[in-house]
Amino acid sequence: MTEFIDQLRVEHKNSLALLDILEKQITRIDSGCSADFRIVAGITKFFNGFPDKYHHPKEELLYEKQKKKDPTAFRMIEYISEEHRVLKNKISSLSEAIDSALKDSRTSRRAFSRVAKGFIAFQREHIALEEGWFYPRIEHLFTAQDWSDVAGHIMDTSDPLIDASAVARFERLRRTILEWAREDHFVSA
Repeated sequence: MTEFIDQLRVEHKNSLALLDILEKQITRIDSGCSADFRIVAGITKFFNGFPDKYHHPKEELLYEKQKKKDPTAFRMIEYISEEHRVLKNKISSLSEAIDSALKDSRTSRRAFSRVAKGFIAFQREHIALEEGWFYPRIEHLFTAQDWSDVAGHIMDTSDPLIDASAVARFERLRRTILEWAREDHFVSA
């Protein structure tokens, strides 16, 4: 069921685009210019919700299935899963740093820049690990029955009305951020 992995890859691609926009805002701060904190706050809001509620749970299902099928991968899967928890802490720290930076002190903006750079780097490394190691491995390992089991579990645990509505809200937020960035001349049309 490559559609499942394809969807996760699209979610990664969207996340990477937002990280690029965030990085450009940080570059502005580092060069002494002001950032568009509406963009920064929107990106933080996206990362505060979407991955933990919609992306990581799908991956965690795959992790559990893979651990059963491939015990040799157990440690690596545990490591990747732990990164999800670390990412949650890093985005929380980023939210706090934004609050401080909005107070407009030079020191808090430098601190915000440092925290944001750490979040961006960690998020990119995490995505690269999943894309380079985890996804290819399960694509090779999983059978049609494995994919059917995963799809069945997702259907059993989600409310399509609530999930579709919430995912649509995150998609609107993502598009709004992209539009703000275009207005701010950071993303080509």
